[in-house]
Amino acid sequence: MGIPIARGRDFTDQDKGDSKKVVVISEKTAQHYWPGQDPIGKRLKPGATNSDVPWREVIGVVKDVRQNDFIAQPKMQMYFNYRQMKDLAANALVVRTSVEPISLATSVRNGGFPPLLLDPVDFVALYQQRVAQMQSPQATTPSS
Repeated sequence: MGIPIARGRDFTDQDKGDSKKVVVISEKTAQHYWPGQDPIGKRLKPGATNSDVPWREVIGVVKDVRQNDFIAQPKMQMYFNYRQMKDLAANALVVRTSVEPISLATSVRNGGFPPLLLDPVDFVALYQQRVAQMQSPQATTPSS
């Protein structure tokens, strides 16, 4: 997604469905769970600690991002490799591509992602469109 890595590493082709489960977290998440410590190599579990979802090793920390607008403070975030999402129901899937995004909608829908994630694929937008939507309300807000 192009979010700068603050420490550790990004996902690689070696992070497969049958390999050790890994996660990349935001700086805010790292500070919340391990204040003043290096979170690389630490483990966390998405969801309830008593669930069947496997623990994951933190391999990277990325800079905080604002997802839905430019005013709200960044929230804690966890990023998962799509190859390791069998046990997870994510609320969003972001695909970085060099081709027209709408041309990939069917492939993504039929690509073996968890059913809760893509049931149905009902929103496909260019990154630039999302940024413009986020900026729009602020551009029309009267100044004090």
